[in-house]
Amino acid sequence: YGVVRVPATPIDYVAKYKFKRHQMIYGEKVVTTSVGSYSYSEAVSAEMFNKDTYKKYPKVMIKARAWTYGARDIASDVCMGLLETSELVDISHLKAADKEIIYGLLKRFE
Repeated sequence: YGVVRVPATPIDYVAKYKFKRHQMIYGEKVVTTSVGSYSYSEAVSAEMFNKDTYKKYPKVMIKARAWTYGARDIASDVCMGLLETSELVDISHLKAADKEIIYGLLKRFE
């Protein structure tokens, strides 16, 4: 039997979060849902892997971005301008320490 080799193809890592919100609007119960997702290929196309934190913690950063997108979509009134950690670092022009990224805290902004 000949040896058949399967070509190596990258597998896209996708993080998805499903949100459900129950609200009373004008006396009626309204249920809305939203799915926040972000993938490895989206991060690559957005050049996120030029950043040190994405190189070190790709899954954590992709999950955080997916959660933020979903939360903003369904509850922007509750989130009041919620920023994902790397977004906060980008707009503040500061460099976040590894420890701060792991715990999702930027102690500089407390």
